[in-house]
Order: sequence, then structure tokens, then C-alpha cells
Amino acid sequence: MNLQTKWWRISAAMLAFIVASAVSLGYAEAATPSYLRLVVGGVCLLGVFMFASGITGVKTALVDEFNCYSLQRVITFGWFVVLSSAFLAISFWNVALWKAGGSGVVQSFVEIDASIWALAGVVLGGLVGNGVVNSIHAATPPKDAGAHESALSPDPRRQGSMYRNIEIDDAKPADITTNSQFGVQNTVDMTAVQQLLLQAAVLVAYVVAVGRLVVATASNEPIGHLPGLPAELLALLGVSAVAQVGNAAVPKAKINGEAAAPKPTERFWTEGRERAAERLAHEKSGQESGGLPITSGVLSAPEWDLFRQNPVVGALVLLHAKTAVNEALARYKSTALEDDNGDAFRHALWNARMAADSGVGVVWAEKWATTHEDGNPGKPLATQMDLFNNGVGRKAGDGMKVDEVLKKVQDCVDTGRCRVLRAGVLVNSDGKYKL
Repeated sequence: MNLQTKWWRISAAMLAFIVASAVSLGYAEAATPSYLRLVVGGVCLLGVFMFASGITGVKTALVDEFNCYSLQRVITFGWFVVLSSAFLAISFWNVALWKAGGSGVVQSFVEIDASIWALAGVVLGGLVGNGVVNSIHAATPPKDAGAHESALSPDPRRQGSMYRNIEIDDAKPADITTNSQFGVQNTVDMTAVQQLLLQAAVLVAYVVAVGRLVVATASNEPIGHLPGLPAELLALLGVSAVAQVGNAAVPKAKINGEAAAPKPTERFWTEGRERAAERLAHEKSGQESGGLPITSGVLSAPEWDLFRQNPVVGALVLLHAKTAVNEALARYKSTALEDDNGDAFRHALWNARMAADSGVGVVWAEKWATTHEDGNPGKPLATQMDLFNNGVGRKAGDGMKVDEVLKKVQDCVDTGRCRVLRAGVLVNSDGKYKL
């Protein structure tokens, strides 16, 4: 969905909300007071639902510039929806009474309690404060980034010290309660958790307060104000917001003076990309028969040449190779993985993961797969089989997400779309001879 389509979707939701509101006001004059309460409340809920669906459906309001769900955006959007709904519902109520009883029946405007303005300050302060903190982190690389990293292309998932998703579609709700700095993005931020739970509880309580106000008001009386919030509760919300922003401001590249233990895909900045990739290339998976780069303990000369063209891509390629080997060993227990279904699965999965990874892509995947075969020549039929299975994997992974390719690759092997060697002859991976 392109940007123009996304904004058309939002505009359509807004238009539907306005039309529904106008229709409700048109019918309000003929409605009885009890029926009016239902009409006004129902139309407001319908409009809010349509408006919220239009926004969250494209993630525009809830996802920040790092393509991650933002806690502060979620809180701001939640209060915007609740307060707008309450204000509109009360306004509709008063306008309907004015239409039924003539001028002078209702106040000219719905009063907003001072505590609501204070709440807006807390919410918007958290939004702006996090934005400032994140922008500072985004301009500051981690202290333990490799000394020679600047000579290489930066990891596309790191912007300064901040973690960012490659695409907006990679955003997930778990982003709301996890740390936003690179290297610790998979750890839970307890200050964010407490703020989310507290804000959710207050939001629900405020909705109940508005409902009680409407129910307690006689059908022929106007409503002149929005409910306020206790000063103690406002103070608690303020402390919660300050704690979250303060925690976000603390650099987390190091913990107690030592580098936080990174996952393999995060070694690029803790050790320097080239050194990290070399270390990966010499790691052993416990199986010398893996047949992919990383498992033999050393890259071939052509593979090293290709790696030096783009160390970032090379490191990702090695990680996908390691994952493919481990998955094959978990699914095919036989130690004779060469030239059988396990071998076909391993090659296809390696290529599928590379093709699906936006940091590698189909072009680099084909370069690496072909270079690997050129640098590790074997029997002609075995090489032909590997190249064929590599192509099947790339086709399966193209356009998919990395974590979605496993089942598709397994289906390719199980349904005979891959090739294996049996008694010196190429056959389908389901055991049938190739025609």
C-alpha cells in the first residue's frame, strides 16, 4: 500500500465519522431523551472505531521514525481518542437538547477542567522528551563500536545508538515495552511497562467517569464540563513519565563498564564488522559435514574475496548459513546429510533466508551461493544439485519475511521441488526420479 493510498484510507475514515455525526444530529430532534442517549453514544463509538481503524491500519500514528511502535505515541493517541470522544459525545448531547428545547437551554461551550490541561502537558511532555532523547542517541554511535567501523557500511538496523527496523511493516507491538537502543532491543524496559499499565488503568477509569456523568445527568439537562483528574493521580502520571524518559536517556551500550553481551547479529558494533565476520567464519557448528560457509571452519578464497566487497552482507550470509545448518540437523537426524533431503533442505533454507533478508537480497544471495560452489568444487552432479536447490530456496524466500520461510522450504523438500542424489542419479526430493 503506497503513501497516497494510506492517506486516502485515513481521509475516508474521517469522512465517515463526520457523516455519521451529521446523521445523528439530524435524527436527534425527533428522538426521545432515552433513545437520544443511545444514538449519541453509539454514533460516537462507531466514529471513534472507524477513525482508530483508519489510523492503526497503516501504523502511521503509532510508529516512530525508527519504524518501531512508540509507547508515547500509543499513550498520546489513546488520550486523544478518549478525550475527543468524550468532548464530542457531550457536545452532541447539548446540541440535541438545544434543538429540542430552543435557545438558552445549554451552555455555549463544554468546559475543560484544568487537570485535563495538566494531563495534556504530561502526555505531550513524554512524547517530546522521548523524541529529544532518541534523536540524541541516533546521532551518537555506541562507545564500543569498532574503531575501523566507519570505513565500512553501517548496519542498516543501527542508527547511531538506536535500533531501527528496516521497513515500517517490521514494527511489532512488543516494541512498546522493550528498550530502543541497539544491542538491548530485545530486553524489557520496566519503566515503559509500568507507564503503559498505569496509563491504561487511568484511561479506563476516565472512560467510566464520563459514562457515569452521562448516566447521572437527567435527560433534559445539559452537561457543562468534562470530568477532571485528582491531583494525586496527575502527580503519579508525571513521575511515571519522568522515570520512563530518564531511563531512555541512559546509554545502554555498556553495562557496569563492560559491553552488553550481544546476539550474533549485533556483533557488528561490539567487535567491529570485519573482525566479527571473520570470527563467525571460523566458528564451528559441531558438524564438519554441513557443506555451507561457516561450518567448515574457513571460507574459500573466492568467498573471502566476495566477503570483503561488503562485510555487512557477508556477516549476514554466514549467520543465515549457521541457522540453516542447525535447522537441518534438528530435522534430519542422519549424520549423512550430504546429497540427501537434509542437504537439499539446508541449501534451500540458506538461500531462502538470504533472499528474504532485506540486508542481503536475491542478488547477493545468488552471488554467495554460486561463489560457494565455485570455491568448493565437488562432483558435477552434486554441484548441479546444490545450484538447483539454491535457486529453489531463493525463489521461495523472495518477497517473504525471514521468519516465514522455514515452512515454505520444508514444503519444497517434501513435495519434490528440490533435488537429491540417489545411487549416483538426480531424483526429486520425494524419491521420484527426475524426468
